[in-house]
Amino acid sequence: MIESEVIIVGGGPAGSSCAWKLGQKDVECFILEKKEFPRDKLCGGMVSPGVTKKLNIDIENYPHSLLTFDSLDIHIFGNHIKFKGTIYSIRRLEFDHWLLKHSGSKITYHTVKNIHKDGNRYVIDDQYRCKYLIGAGGTNCPAYRTFFKESCPKHPLSLIVTMEQEIKYEWKDKRCMI
Repeated sequence: MIESEVIIVGGGPAGSSCAWKLGQKDVECFILEKKEFPRDKLCGGMVSPGVTKKLNIDIENYPHSLLTFDSLDIHIFGNHIKFKGTIYSIRRLEFDHWLLKHSGSKITYHTVKNIHKDGNRYVIDDQYRCKYLIGAGGTNCPAYRTFFKESCPKHPLSLIVTMEQEIKYEWKDKRCMI
């Protein structure tokens, strides 16, 4: 049985950022992640200067593609909303992988099937044991399914399915259209 003070289920931005912060405090932890990185991630790729500051990301030395915008225009249901302020457009495929490496945490690729409590410890698939369990597995997080699904169910209308495809596009407009 592999033991750790903290196990984080999910290596995306929430899990990797949590591991990075715990590592700064010398808290023993590791990440269980079901899919190898880099991986496709079908959602928006925008981060704010506040996020980059909190995660100690040096924009000038970020090794992947990044666009800087001074505003964000959103068109939804016939309405136009403009947010002024710096925003960075990133590719989640690159950003999530970089953030996971940036965490400095040990990563074990494993699909979590079963979690149960054993005294004051959590046991995962009879292979891993920890004092503290952090669920950072997104929409289908095993920790949520095990401990919170019944008491805090997600409303079916709040779930969104997306399909995204990256294509070559001749960029002619300095505005980012989502």
